[in-house]
Amino acid sequence: MNTFLARSAGLVATVATAVLLLAGCASVSAADSAPDDIVLVIGATSGSSELSPVSLAEPLDELDREGDRLVAVLGDGTPQVVFDVTVPELPGNAGDRESWLDGFRADVRTALLAVRAQSPEVDLTEAIALGAQAFGAERVHSLYVYSSGLQTAGLLSLLDGRLYAEPADLVAYVEQNAGVPDLTGVQVRMPVGVVTAPQPALTEGARLALREIWGAFFAASGATDVDLTAADLTARPSEDELPFVSPVPVERPEPAVASGCRQELGSASIGFAAGSAELSDPSAVDALVGRLVEDLAGCAGDWVVEASASAEGGDAENLALSEARAERIAEVLASHLGAEEALGIRVVGWGEAWPCRVTDLDADGHLILDAAIANRVVVIGRGEPGC
Repeated sequence: MNTFLARSAGLVATVATAVLLLAGCASVSAADSAPDDIVLVIGATSGSSELSPVSLAEPLDELDREGDRLVAVLGDGTPQVVFDVTVPELPGNAGDRESWLDGFRADVRTALLAVRAQSPEVDLTEAIALGAQAFGAERVHSLYVYSSGLQTAGLLSLLDGRLYAEPADLVAYVEQNAGVPDLTGVQVRMPVGVVTAPQPALTEGARLALREIWGAFFAASGATDVDLTAADLTARPSEDELPFVSPVPVERPEPAVASGCRQELGSASIGFAAGSAELSDPSAVDALVGRLVEDLAGCAGDWVVEASASAEGGDAENLALSEARAERIAEVLASHLGAEEALGIRVVGWGEAWPCRVTDLDADGHLILDAAIANRVVVIGRGEPGC
């Protein structure tokens, strides 16, 4: 059983205004299509943005027929359902029906705008899984996640430099330890990257990394209509005191200090796009490699560029990716060398066979995340490859 869902029993705390909305309705009008299940994950936390009436317009417009249901989940460190309301029987007269729905949406909007975080940190993956329980059969499913996307608790915490880890490793870790919720056929809207103090502003690289992580998460969930663009949210601090949320570092982690005549560079330090050899910031990588050429100038032997992979994915896929990444960095290295030295660069893609690797699978064959991150490296050195 998906352990994300273990907390679900007894967590429903329906907002009082929602209860009042369900009284006093008249005759039924037949729905023209399947009713909607609308789930909102609200990250009403410090460092993120606040909801606004404009940002809620799209999901509230979906509340337009009887049987439509809206569930709101608080996406703080201890996710819980805070709002669960279903459109009841509607007046038979079209004008009365629209007037009633306008008032209904206004009351729901007021209740949603009042939601505030209750516990420290942010656990969006568990909040999403909790909300996904509301999706019923033969209904239209929509998920709206109103949060910066910077999760700081749970299995997808992006603290400790994980913002720039390979998304495949992060998502595999979630899948193997708790499971990713089934969002097949679900429309997802999650405007990531809108932040305010105390969370530092995101660099373009950080914003791209964040989109790649959530893109990989929702791809694993089966969702096919996913929009992660930041729109209709304003980065402004809440006026209320909110539980603390740890700021996520937005700069790439610094590479380790060179050892002898070789330098290991974590893939996060370089900045490869997810699952590819494309560089997120080519100019920064060029400057980094240029410094290494100066540092290793006194070493003997030909230049060598190596790349390795974690155990996540297939052997052939990992080998091809590590070869492509080594080739890409070798191109950058060649631009800093003379023609003769550049011709002598040796390129080795190890995949999972890197002799310097650490064990990144536990006894059950599950990924050890920190070890997997440590195994995704590029090495620039002089002499023979390997440890």
